[in-house]
Amino acid sequence: MRARPRIPANSPTLWELRQCGREHNPAGRAYWFDNTHRQPAGIVVIQASTLGRLVIEDSNGQHHAPQGSLIIFRYGEPTTYYRPDPNDGPYRCAFIGLVGAGVHQHADALRAIRGPVIETASNPTLLDNLDQLIDATEPARGTDPTQIAALAYNYITRLFDHVRQTRREQLPPAQQAVDQLVRQPLAPWSIKRVADRFGISREHLCRVFHERVGETPHAYLSRHRVEAAVNLITQTTLAITDIARQSGYTSTHSLARHVRQHTGHSPTNLRKHKGHGQTAT
Repeated sequence: MRARPRIPANSPTLWELRQCGREHNPAGRAYWFDNTHRQPAGIVVIQASTLGRLVIEDSNGQHHAPQGSLIIFRYGEPTTYYRPDPNDGPYRCAFIGLVGAGVHQHADALRAIRGPVIETASNPTLLDNLDQLIDATEPARGTDPTQIAALAYNYITRLFDHVRQTRREQLPPAQQAVDQLVRQPLAPWSIKRVADRFGISREHLCRVFHERVGETPHAYLSRHRVEAAVNLITQTTLAITDIARQSGYTSTHSLARHVRQHTGHSPTNLRKHKGHGQTAT
């Protein structure tokens, strides 16, 4: 890998893009790297195979990286990557190398979710985003190091969003339904509606939800919705109809009933006696 330093080593930014670039490896030329003793140790590399495929090996064995996928590794760790067959046409890649506070933790968290290979077939913009990040480092662009660090951080954030979404889509339907309820308790849907959406029975969803979360979906949704409603009633001047909508209730009557059960007060009295009527921001 030919590194192309772009950001000075003494840059004050939180993250630094220490190397980046694009490479072309002709057909028939060996392509094999052992990261164990590569320097400078600690650089986290994200490499996209834009033409051809790779294999990366770690303590868990071999991982195949098809064309269009990303591999993640670190200099100084016992991993290797190579072309499975050098005669299988040319190989092209684009890469970035990052250092900075928290970079190792982010890379390890990504690999804990998906391993060292991230496939991008369902989200090809990730390859475009990597190209844009590399282009931003060209001296002619004059991009400030702080801006480049922000672009790098945003790219890692998009990778996290992608791998989490991919993992959710690979879960059984009941687990996907549980994820949706847990992530969006204030959405105005019923348990049956979510169950129908994922092609499962309401009873099965309730059973799986309780096994995973420790309470029924009804109790979970009710608790989050009424807590959100009480907070909006006491801390803002939003209209009760708006609060009902933002808290996941289908009507002000339903909101009032749950708030009264939870606090002993109607929404109006609760706002009068406990709230300060500050506008939400």
